[in-house]
Amino acid sequence: MNKTLKFNRRVKVFILIGLLVVLVIKSCRYRLNYTQRNMKNNVNLAHLNTLYSDLEYLVDSPNCKIPNLNPFDESISKFLKSGDHTKCSSRPPLTEVRYSPTTGQHMLEINLAAVHFYSDGRELLCCVSMIQPHGVNIKVTECKFFNGSWALTRDHQFLFVRCSDLGQPPVYENVHATPVRIRKTKKYSMLSEDNVNVLLLGFDSMSRLNLYRTMPKTVNYLHAQGWTEMVGYNKVGDNTLPNLMSLLTGLPLPRTQAAYLNYFDKFPFVWKDFSSAGYVTAYAEDKPYLETFYGDLPGFKNAPTDYYTRSFFLFGEKYFANNDTGTECLGFKSPSEHMFNYLIDFVTVNKDDPFFGFFWINQFSHNDLNKPASEDENTLKLLQQLNSQGILGNTIVIFLSDHGLRVDDLRKTKVGWYEDRLPFLFIALPKWYKARYELRYRNLQENVKKLVSPYDLYSTIYHILQKDTWRTPSGCKTCKSLFTPVSSTRTCAEAGISPHWCSCHPINEVSDILFASFLADLVVETINAKLLDYKRIVENFKCNRTVNFSCATLANSKILYLWQKAKPSDVEYIVGVETQPGGAQFEGTIIGTRNDILVDNAMSRLNHFHNLSHCALFPESKKYCFCIDNGPSLFN
Repeated sequence: MNKTLKFNRRVKVFILIGLLVVLVIKSCRYRLNYTQRNMKNNVNLAHLNTLYSDLEYLVDSPNCKIPNLNPFDESISKFLKSGDHTKCSSRPPLTEVRYSPTTGQHMLEINLAAVHFYSDGRELLCCVSMIQPHGVNIKVTECKFFNGSWALTRDHQFLFVRCSDLGQPPVYENVHATPVRIRKTKKYSMLSEDNVNVLLLGFDSMSRLNLYRTMPKTVNYLHAQGWTEMVGYNKVGDNTLPNLMSLLTGLPLPRTQAAYLNYFDKFPFVWKDFSSAGYVTAYAEDKPYLETFYGDLPGFKNAPTDYYTRSFFLFGEKYFANNDTGTECLGFKSPSEHMFNYLIDFVTVNKDDPFFGFFWINQFSHNDLNKPASEDENTLKLLQQLNSQGILGNTIVIFLSDHGLRVDDLRKTKVGWYEDRLPFLFIALPKWYKARYELRYRNLQENVKKLVSPYDLYSTIYHILQKDTWRTPSGCKTCKSLFTPVSSTRTCAEAGISPHWCSCHPINEVSDILFASFLADLVVETINAKLLDYKRIVENFKCNRTVNFSCATLANSKILYLWQKAKPSDVEYIVGVETQPGGAQFEGTIIGTRNDILVDNAMSRLNHFHNLSHCALFPESKKYCFCIDNGPSLFN
């Protein structure tokens, strides 16, 4: 018996030692992989050292000093990992859509070289359905059999293909998104020979630093090709919605919460003016449940542009979701691959017509610090295609993001604080445009190291369309086109940026615990006051559904940090606080003047709220509300 016990103990010891060895090996491999990737990135970032190594500040003016930070700063190294790429299939697709520039015709065709991957010699029968919008929902038409090929028309943009042996379950299922050409009536009064196309390509939640960190090949290419980088581009709101609203409409978020329950069709989006001028327009996002104007929002009742992809991606996410890849694969491609292909097809099909396109990628960058690294090659290839196909010869391309990572542990570092506020912005102008509008191009170059915002970009887009003038955004009367001189003494207020989002000053740590607790209490009091306001709005708002808006009274439970902005005038503090119940973490900015202490109305949520705010009716209130069924509450 004793021998058996000793033997069992020895076995357990050997097993534990074995497990420890495996863990050590895995850890070493990870460190080696990360070190190798970091070394490669440092090589690829050699141009960064050349361009900006001599700068202490990216923006260095009397009223704004944005520090020039290292993308691989030691304080954030523990958060950096390799980005994993999802492979959707080991087999080639059985069907593909081909476009003939000569005939302008799209054809859905069977890839004969791939048949043997799906059949042992027996004949396969293939049918195709159309994915179409149906109000705010979608419909899928009856599956019609085709033999070898199928000519596409305007109604055949989004296809769902299935192939099988007769009477058997499908052996092949795939989707295709194809921008079949729209022959739009040209409005010659608005168009002229110097019209230029406008293409916006955006990556969600991608800071400038993270673009440099995870996509060095792309950044190298942009600089080598002479794209203009606006290094002082600062966001104006918390998440995607306010930053894209300011960019696409020139408006701030509606102050009336009830406005969030109405469709966005009536807002003055820039694509409406381009459409009125005879441009073909497109708006596409690759993740329908993350789309800017959907989620907790009603979206659009009618298609906002000539080309609109929501029905395609909505069907793909619903149909292809599974336990292995989630919604990372829609048939044989990831959502971002579908988007990249659709973008290239759109500009190719419409190369003889003026076009405005807005393409927004969520899949690989939304709330993910490291995954964009897996898409560096694909992004580089996309930009190279735009160049090799001659698209850049008559197209202004704006490559941008809305903000950096807003939640999780990196965000609670000083580097993360800046990353949240500083997305990237690159602009490419055709050579002829630079020559014809030499002053505009010179002004754009001089604004590279100035503080700018999405409101300025809105004015710039209108300057492209209207040629001789530009439109002042309603949300920022002091904002202006980037083709005009931006003041070297510009403040955040003059760029439409509130104190909380302003990145214009270095930040230093403050170690006074009592003072930190006092400021944190002020922030929590302000949040509780916001929740009371939301409650009153809900009580006064009449709708057909039952509203259960029950939020806990929050209390300061933990100080995360206290920083001070190094400002020459007013004193500003940044405090991170964790609250109970629920564990919600917030960041607030407190402004100290000679006569008063003010908490900025804008605040950040530093961790995910998931379904903890399910009872909140409006998007803004979800950030603060911890829903309860009973217990201490502001309102029950």
